[in-house]
Amino acid sequence: CSPPAERFKGSRLWRQDAPRRRTVTPFRSASICKPERTMKDAPASSQTPSHRSASFPLFLLSASALLAGAPFPAKADTATVNGQTWTYTVSNGEATVTQGPGGGDIIVPSALGGHPVKHIGDEAFFNRTSLTKASIPEGVTSIGSDAFRACYALTAVTIPTSVTNIMDYAFDSTGLTTFDIPEGVTVIGEGAFGNCHNLVSVTIPSGVVSIGEAIFEGCRSLRSIVVDEMNPAYSSLNGVLRSEEHTSELQS
Repeated sequence: CSPPAERFKGSRLWRQDAPRRRTVTPFRSASICKPERTMKDAPASSQTPSHRSASFPLFLLSASALLAGAPFPAKADTATVNGQTWTYTVSNGEATVTQGPGGGDIIVPSALGGHPVKHIGDEAFFNRTSLTKASIPEGVTSIGSDAFRACYALTAVTIPTSVTNIMDYAFDSTGLTTFDIPEGVTVIGEGAFGNCHNLVSVTIPSGVVSIGEAIFEGCRSLRSIVVDEMNPAYSSLNGVLRSEEHTSELQS
């Protein structure tokens, strides 16, 4: 067998038959000195379909994810309560409402599938344009992003003191006229009450320590914000919500 450089230098075979590649790969002299074998020539034991060898790394990847404790999406279940259908997931024994009924007055169940309802999920009631009233039970701790967004006919919501977080745009573009934020709430996300054109007054309790940007943007009817005087982070004066970090004026 000739040295690689001499064997291929100026070779007609090299110019016409050898495949051209974009990247340079390590040179293996053994592949030059021995004829290339096809699957037909190979022993039967080596004629394994390519998809079998490819599946082995995928299996290793899945096993690694399990060992690392990577979370898998929770399975969605449905339940019918008082003639209304609810879709929910369960994690650590707690139920999250992922999709609620379409309209009218609703009462969120305190339990689904034998699991206590702890969360109203993101977009759970998004764009339920005929939803008019909603009652959330004691025990729920969070209302997810966009949970009631674009529920234009929603005029009243009952929220328990167990709720601590009202996430981004949770009540954006609803028909609420007044809103008394419960005592247990500590965090209100960005734009949570934005574009509520009929909203006139809001009460913020002492426990709220974080309020996102543009919380009342587009609330053209808003005239009154009352902040509990014991609140260490926020205050209101003459229609202005103030904090140490920012000042946002009410729109007229």
